[in-house]
Amino acid sequence: MEELIPTESRIVDQDQLSELQCFVCLQLLESPHQCANGHLVCKGCIPTCRKNDHFICPQCGILSNPSKNVFVQNHIQNLKVYCTNRFQTADGKPSLNHSDGCQEILSLNDQLLHHKDCIFSLVKCPNRRCNTKMRKKDFLAHKTHCTYRNETCADCSAPYQICDKERHLGSCIEVIVQCKCGCKIKRKDLSSHAQICPEEFIDCSRSFFGCPCKVKRRFWNDHIKEHASEHLQMLKQQFENTLLELQRRYDYEIQSRDLSNQRLKSRVKRELKAIWPIKNFSSQIKKGELKSEEFENDGIVWQIKMSLVEDELFFGVIIKNIRGKQIECERSFKIGNTVSPLESVVIRNESMQPHFVLPFHFLENKGLLYQDSLIVKAKIYVKKIIHNCQTHSIK
Repeated sequence: MEELIPTESRIVDQDQLSELQCFVCLQLLESPHQCANGHLVCKGCIPTCRKNDHFICPQCGILSNPSKNVFVQNHIQNLKVYCTNRFQTADGKPSLNHSDGCQEILSLNDQLLHHKDCIFSLVKCPNRRCNTKMRKKDFLAHKTHCTYRNETCADCSAPYQICDKERHLGSCIEVIVQCKCGCKIKRKDLSSHAQICPEEFIDCSRSFFGCPCKVKRRFWNDHIKEHASEHLQMLKQQFENTLLELQRRYDYEIQSRDLSNQRLKSRVKRELKAIWPIKNFSSQIKKGELKSEEFENDGIVWQIKMSLVEDELFFGVIIKNIRGKQIECERSFKIGNTVSPLESVVIRNESMQPHFVLPFHFLENKGLLYQDSLIVKAKIYVKKIIHNCQTHSIK
């Protein structure tokens, strides 16, 4: 129990206080002890009166061993005092004007028991966020009108504090609200109601071809009738724009295809092909270098050559009429036999190396030789022809 007013100030008969004061702290004796001459001090003040482990009475100076005075202790406990709640206001502040405080007079021994039931005791409001302190006798009235008291929403059954009622009702999805069209519906149904509400602003149904208007749903039919000519003009303009875009795309596709066709024709025109069948291949290749007959494509004369060096076949191409020209090309060979088209091998060279190399035993292991006959299919793609101009001096 916190005392805002000292116990000495609450004693009814102040004349008794002078006889019951400690000579050291000048306060009401607490657990009184006395010297041999009967002078009283508080138990807590005894250490301040010791010198060389001997108690010296602060009043008479006698050396003695202080003893507890039970009679004085009982007398103090039976002193009549005012209730501690007599000297404080309703908000817990100390006040000497005790006209509105507790008027009870009781003994010191009974004050703790009285304080538990005293209707002038201060209590704190239990509601969350409320820091109000009041007398116990005013608690019921405060609890009834406290702005922080809890209440249950009649619509959604969720709890809220009275001070938050307006905010809760402003967001509660179960609260009945009035739409701008006059209909009363739950807040949670507003979005679905907006799909049929006659007062809701909606896009014109002709917005997909340019009408920018937003009209209330109930005026939608009137808008369509009143602006029919404008809508037709917008539709016409959209069709014209669409036709122009389609024409632009069509022209682009045609140009792309023409360009692709030109590139394809150019590639086909510059592609040289030849087939070279070889009989008695094993005996001929061992005699020396083999050359095919001459082939002529697009003004270019060329031959296929083949030679055997240490069990490795070298393939190559000879282009004859290239004087004053430099030809860049890609070459590939397909080697097989006439009996089984599946038994073949394709070798390519795009790195401009002069020869292809293939192990001789590879022909037999892969079944490419049949009755010592072989077919070589060659393909040359001419990538670029550069004409070299030589300057001769005249003497």
